[in-house]
Amino acid sequence: MVAGRGAAGAALAATFLAGAAASLALAWFVRTPAPSSRRALATYARVLPWDVVHRRALARADLAGGRPRRARARLRATLPRAPLAAPLWVDAAEAALHAGRWREARRMALRGASLAPADGESCGRAALVLLQANDLEAAVGPLRCEVENLSERLPRVLDLAAEVYPRVHDLLRVLPPGDAWLRALLQWAYGRGRAEAAAVGWETLAASGATAADRIRHVEFLLRRGEVDGAEAVWRPVWGPRPPGTVFDGGFETDVAGGFGWRIARTGAAAVTLDASASLEGRRGLRIEFRGGNPDFDGPSQVVPVEAGRRHVLTAMVRGEGITSAAGPRPRVGPHASCPAMGRVEGADVRGTTRWRRVAVEFDVPADCRAVVVSFARPPTARLDREIRGVFAADAVSLAVRSDGQ
Repeated sequence: MVAGRGAAGAALAATFLAGAAASLALAWFVRTPAPSSRRALATYARVLPWDVVHRRALARADLAGGRPRRARARLRATLPRAPLAAPLWVDAAEAALHAGRWREARRMALRGASLAPADGESCGRAALVLLQANDLEAAVGPLRCEVENLSERLPRVLDLAAEVYPRVHDLLRVLPPGDAWLRALLQWAYGRGRAEAAAVGWETLAASGATAADRIRHVEFLLRRGEVDGAEAVWRPVWGPRPPGTVFDGGFETDVAGGFGWRIARTGAAAVTLDASASLEGRRGLRIEFRGGNPDFDGPSQVVPVEAGRRHVLTAMVRGEGITSAAGPRPRVGPHASCPAMGRVEGADVRGTTRWRRVAVEFDVPADCRAVVVSFARPPTARLDREIRGVFAADAVSLAVRSDGQ
């Protein structure tokens, strides 16, 4: 009886030790990073047949090695062990696609995307499978899922969608709802020069409530393309019409920057401000303080619609405070994208310290010209006294069409 109990105890101890050894071996396999070689992965898969991670890695190695059928078979055998793992379904979809089984690839890609509503990576991979399977409609949802969960991929997704979808309106379908996404679409369209996509995005945003800043950005885009009429249509509802020969805010009284308003860019050559000390009339005027050097400065500017084939006169009240250099600042009229044939015409420059005085620039507008660019500039000079310092002020800027029939 005692001997029987001893034998049973020994057998139990042996079983315990064997189980402990197996547990330790399992822990070692699980905690060890997946090997990179296919032979090592095959060893893992054989020793741990229930381990999905290494079996999946082995299947992906087969797919990368040009063995899609083997990868497909291995993944189909692994799916029952992890039926809710979206990446595994997408792997199976990719393997089926490369094995030439398009219907199976489509079904598995849709399954993977449905299991991953917050997994942008899996959604994006599923979308690519569906697009390669020529199911553009089914790919819309996964593309939207990718964008919503990985917003930094929006430009890439839009690039892809713009190439594969026949209608520009389909770009809106891959976007999650909300004005922020429409603005992101417009930013992409502006950067890529996609005029049709920009038009669709703007139309949708305008209907849902575009801000003044949105309007200015769209006007800027249209003006860069030379589309003056379209820019005026966007500008008009907020700031009124732009009849030819009219400078907007010639007294520098508003804070509207860009569009058909003044563009004041930062530059190291001078400090440009709208200041009460530079005002001839109203609250403030344009103040440019030059800090030295011999810069090629083309500062505050504005796109102004004009009448084609007519003579115009630009006038401005200007003065100087201690302006050095043989080349001082002056008003300038130059070409716009809608008027490339227009040359540069400049008024008299300002040097030293002066009182307010009127400076005029007359110029002829070429035929088929819709707008010019009015600015205050200072070109560089080769003369010895080229260092420029001092303050230039301007106010009461206007543009008019000559009334003498010319």
